[in-house]
Amino acid sequence: MARKFSELIPSEQVQFQGLVDFMKETWNEDIQVKLNIVKKFRLDISDPVVYNFLTDVYVPTSQAQPPFNDTVPKPATTELVEPPQTPFVADEPLLPTTTVATKPVEKTKKREMTYANSEDLIIIQNRLLHAISHLTLNERRLILFLSPIVRKQVEKNPNNRVFYVYVQDFVNEYGIKSKKYYGELEKIADSIVEKAFFFWYKTQNGKAKKGVSWVSECDYIENEAKIKVKLDDTVIEMLTVFDKTTGNFWTQYQKEWIINLGTYGIIMLELVLSSFDNSFEKDKKGKYSIEHLREKFDCIETYPRFSDFKLYVIEKSIKEIHKHTPIRISYQVHKFGRSVQGVSFSYIDTSEPVKNVQDKTKNSNDKPKENNPFVNFKMTPKQLAVFGAKIAKKIDKDIEVVIDEISNVHLQGQYVEYLKLLDFVPSDWYSDDEIKDHLTSQQIDEQKKQAKQAKANQEKLDQSQLEQDFEKLLANAEEFVLANQKRLGFGIEKMYLEQGNYQAIVRIWQSYLLDKDHRKHFAMVNEILECYL
Repeated sequence: MARKFSELIPSEQVQFQGLVDFMKETWNEDIQVKLNIVKKFRLDISDPVVYNFLTDVYVPTSQAQPPFNDTVPKPATTELVEPPQTPFVADEPLLPTTTVATKPVEKTKKREMTYANSEDLIIIQNRLLHAISHLTLNERRLILFLSPIVRKQVEKNPNNRVFYVYVQDFVNEYGIKSKKYYGELEKIADSIVEKAFFFWYKTQNGKAKKGVSWVSECDYIENEAKIKVKLDDTVIEMLTVFDKTTGNFWTQYQKEWIINLGTYGIIMLELVLSSFDNSFEKDKKGKYSIEHLREKFDCIETYPRFSDFKLYVIEKSIKEIHKHTPIRISYQVHKFGRSVQGVSFSYIDTSEPVKNVQDKTKNSNDKPKENNPFVNFKMTPKQLAVFGAKIAKKIDKDIEVVIDEISNVHLQGQYVEYLKLLDFVPSDWYSDDEIKDHLTSQQIDEQKKQAKQAKANQEKLDQSQLEQDFEKLLANAEEFVLANQKRLGFGIEKMYLEQGNYQAIVRIWQSYLLDKDHRKHFAMVNEILECYL
């Protein structure tokens, strides 16, 4: 939890002040170094002491200067923009749907891609997203988890209707820490069998309502820690058939977007993303009646006053989406007289590639010819600290992420409206050579994916090494147990000690010895393992 400077203990305050003084003495203006110091002490960037540290400029102390006159030049200093005093407006500004870049970006024909192999995407027909269904958070997560699994397996075998979800994969996907989740998955398997969803479809005489069970069968196989799911043909179709020529419009988004979203957040994200007709994608607007929204969020009896529904459902879910996804949503309430009739939504995806500009910046000193100063603009360290801190606080985002994205020509467009509200005016721009070093959002995602895979591989190697080490400790059980007698209890461990069954004792300790943090508390571990080197 972030702390104020005054909440630090005296020794921490002295240490922090020492680092500040050292940076002043060495004229160090590196914003990343400052952020590392703030992170080290877990300080709140809104605290005046911390804010001044991030935004201060150090000027070397000079000797006594002669009186200023026309013949004596002023010492060369860098004049930086002072923090603007204009406060944020209460309403969240709608970010522009058109931003700029320096290199042409080929528009991907999303509808022609091979969906079966897109394991990072959740793709679902809009009929299903608009359907009325009242699932718990974990039931909803299970259905979404099945999305790429079903696509991939049906691609190989169109007649396949049975799919398996391994508990460990499910837990890893959503970052679930609870050890009781095996029992929770068993409850999901029992409850989702009783759930159905309802949607409307067109007939020759109008419309008809259809109800479909989410799953035909669902078994929890305890000994194999997996769920066996059998799906209805209608559900299979909604998870695999995407063709606008037949009216099967769909919505797709990254799996990672929903990992940290609650039930309302997931419903709102899918409603907004699917709220426009795919044949008119440029509008990206959609309107829902208030009755449909209440039914969709299962709030027919809850929050009877619209002001409460707006605060605790609409705005809460949008704030959650802004925090955990690149989607930025705005909405408008439609009234007839004093009665609320519906709500329309619009959004932008800030992770989409920025569009090409015909006249590019030639060098860092040339202002863009299209007279848009917010094209490839560059900020000084102090400007990054000042504006980055204000924007990060406003949108509840990590300041380091905000600064990194503002410093990247491919990502800075999402912050332009915020910067305008703060009266920031660019005075410097990146050159073509500098822009070459800026990664696109796709390249950044690829780097993160590689880092995540590398971390997983390393964890697997570490675990394998711990298992090998355990076998070595087991082979030297007597020496190891006698060195750790203080850990022995008075029950079965004492009995095994009297019997001389040292390996049985080591096996009791196995779970601790396979954890590198717990293993550090055992004696003779390093000495025994060094004998094998």
